Amino acid sequence: MKEESNIIFAEETDTQLDKETWKIMIADDDPGVHDITKIALRRINFEGRKLNFLCAYSGAEAKDLIEKHPDTALLLLDIVMEQENSGLHVVKHIRETLKNNFVRIILRTGQPGEAPEEEVITSYDINDYKTKNELTSEKLFSTVVASLRSFSDIMTIEGLRNNLEKLVDERTEELRKTNEQLTERNLELSEARDAAEAANRAKSDFLAHMSHELRTPMNGIIGMTDLLLDSEMSKEQKEFLEIVKNSADSLLSILNSILDFSKIESGRLELEETDFDLHSLLETISDGMSVQANRKGLELFCHIKRGVRSKFKGDPVRLKQIIINLAGNSIKFTQRGEVVIKVEPEQAGEISGLPVEDKKESNSVNLRFSVTDTGIGIPDEKKELIFDSFSQADSSVTRKYGGTGLGLTITKQLVELMGGTIWIESEPDKGSTFYFTAKFGLCEESSDSVEPDVSLKDLKTLLVVGSNTNKTILSEILSECGALVSTADDCEHGLAEIKRSVDASDPCELVILDCRMKCIGGFELAEYIKEDLSFNGKTIMLLNTNHRRDDTGRCGALKISGYLFKPVKRGNLLKAIQNVLEESSDEYETEASKTESIEKSEKPLNILLAEDNVHSQKLTTEILKKRGHSVTTANNGAEALKALEKEKFDLVLMDIQMPEIDGFEATKRIRSSKEGINDPNIPVIALTAFAIKGDRDTCLEAGMNEYITKPLRAKKLIETIEQYALKKRDKEYEPKRADDKKQLPSTESERNIGLTELLEKIKTTNEISGQQREFLKEAVSHMSDLSAGIGTNNMEMIEQCGQLIKESAQKAGEEAIRSDAFRIVMASRKGDIDKVCVIFERCIAELSRLIGNRESKNE
Repeated sequence: MKEESNIIFAEETDTQLDKETWKIMIADDDPGVHDITKIALRRINFEGRKLNFLCAYSGAEAKDLIEKHPDTALLLLDIVMEQENSGLHVVKHIRETLKNNFVRIILRTGQPGEAPEEEVITSYDINDYKTKNELTSEKLFSTVVASLRSFSDIMTIEGLRNNLEKLVDERTEELRKTNEQLTERNLELSEARDAAEAANRAKSDFLAHMSHELRTPMNGIIGMTDLLLDSEMSKEQKEFLEIVKNSADSLLSILNSILDFSKIESGRLELEETDFDLHSLLETISDGMSVQANRKGLELFCHIKRGVRSKFKGDPVRLKQIIINLAGNSIKFTQRGEVVIKVEPEQAGEISGLPVEDKKESNSVNLRFSVTDTGIGIPDEKKELIFDSFSQADSSVTRKYGGTGLGLTITKQLVELMGGTIWIESEPDKGSTFYFTAKFGLCEESSDSVEPDVSLKDLKTLLVVGSNTNKTILSEILSECGALVSTADDCEHGLAEIKRSVDASDPCELVILDCRMKCIGGFELAEYIKEDLSFNGKTIMLLNTNHRRDDTGRCGALKISGYLFKPVKRGNLLKAIQNVLEESSDEYETEASKTESIEKSEKPLNILLAEDNVHSQKLTTEILKKRGHSVTTANNGAEALKALEKEKFDLVLMDIQMPEIDGFEATKRIRSSKEGINDPNIPVIALTAFAIKGDRDTCLEAGMNEYITKPLRAKKLIETIEQYALKKRDKEYEPKRADDKKQLPSTESERNIGLTELLEKIKTTNEISGQQREFLKEAVSHMSDLSAGIGTNNMEMIEQCGQLIKESAQKAGEEAIRSDAFRIVMASRKGDIDKVCVIFERCIAELSRLIGNRESKNE
């Protein structure tokens, strides 16, 4: 039988039934049906329980019996009995009056034609319907067993429900007691909530102020670097400044990410999707990180595998953050050897970062990045731990190397946002490799983004390079351009190869030397090659960033044809080789940056700058004066309001955070008709280091016309002020120059009067410390010599005095004096005596201000 696994047929015995039985009621007016049904079903033993039959011979008896035995499991009910108590009447009584929905009801009839309609069976909640000719059939047997199983399941569920109700009652009582306790703590919770809200507001204020405090010095770093890059200097100096600028830009990008606290805390950090050049991004990162690596005596390389295209769509700032974090960790935990940043297609056999078969259909690509080092390594049991928050592989690591343990956690989250994964392969004391994949969109490769083709077909080239990684990178670049590349691991093998080629009358056409090799250095090897081997080929020297200042001169003395920094950029290497082969340049190639010069404006403006930070004052003033504009400075909002009462300006640059009266309040007073301002409608541009969302709206509400954040970008600053100031002018006019008198060179007697007054102040101000007094005396002495140089128009003497003042100020930490002294040096080299006079007077004023500040601080 189908139910054989659940049914046990009881042996016929005279023993009484067990207490645990299934109650089955037979309701039928034919006694014979009762007997036949009992005989047919008596052997059923379901779930270890036998059947206990209850008999009713009419509908009325069935109603009474079911009331006495509500735990009846099954009712076999004849449909045709006395009219007022038929089977359907009994069912209705059970379901509606007694509310018994547990008992299973099977209707039976001896006449199939009397079967009720399907709607009746459903509406009366009848579980089944059978004809009496099925009394002994297996079908009835199975139906009864199924009904018992259904009843058992229902009662089990009901028991669970009762238990749950009991548990709920108990829990309700517990909650009642707990609620009484919570009621007593309502006041405490309310106070805690108010404290939390206050703390949250304080945190927001703190981040706003932190933004200002961090971005203000960044403004000076980036801005002054831009100005220096726009001045005359050697290519080598420009190279160094470009690395400073790139590093500062990286720091600013990370700072902006940190300050966007709302996105980080709420988990709504979203990636940008912009077009970017991957090759340029990686080379920029390598430039910045190489300085850090070389300070530890490490080599850093950037390896872009063949086939990786240049242009992608994605978030370059977040990608840069990931790579900088991984490379920074590698440098931190590596004492000797090298660090390698590499990118390649995620799968082998891909071209241009796309699977060959999917190239036309796909609009995105997966790239695999890796950062490999030769550092301390990580044991297997610690590999997963390093990605947890505030965790590092060992507590001793934190003590030795520092760090919060958050970097890799943030890196992992960023990688996952880019649709990739991150993992590590490492062995203790053998180094580590961090791998991560990322998904990027594709964009058109513009013609100006493609590296210029340089044909080095059949050019016999020798690489004398100690690092296998560097050797591989350079070999790939040169081989792709058609060069015939041979390599040597050290100077000894390099010399042997050169001698062999010379003896065979087939000398190398190009030799590339690495300075960092064992035994003989690169310069010594180059000198030996030139003088003793009669080698007529060209030589390119590859230098790292911590070379000595006279390296350029040594290259010239040895007639070395090219000069590059590591990590070597593909474009710069090929360009240098091309220049060597064409003999078109006598200068040594470096990777100096190109900066856009600031041209003079045909419509100069008279601008009021309200700024309390000295460095920001000087930076903004220099940018505007390069454009030809006149600038008057105010150290706070109060000074700005006084200046606006006395003189008419074309525009105000207003810093937000200033002492006495801040930028918001000052602007409101400018707009107020109650103040005696010459022009209440003057354009006011907010100039601030704030970077919190919503600050622009606050500035506009205060009456400002526009909002510019620091660090300043010269182009953005100029475009904004000229947009508002020139638009307001009804016609062109020559503005009043606030510093016309200052531009006129003072006489030597007037200069000496200023110096005498300074000396008198230094002598009479007792609050000046000994070290400060020495600096001030030394500065005045150099200023006196400078005044003599100005009087005789001796530019050489002026330059020397400027250098001495700059060095003295730098030691004393007086940045404003140091900056002005540097400008004196630059002006003297150009022969601009008028500018020297102006800066001279500014230095006198600054020294006088320093003395005054020290007096006020000690009062």
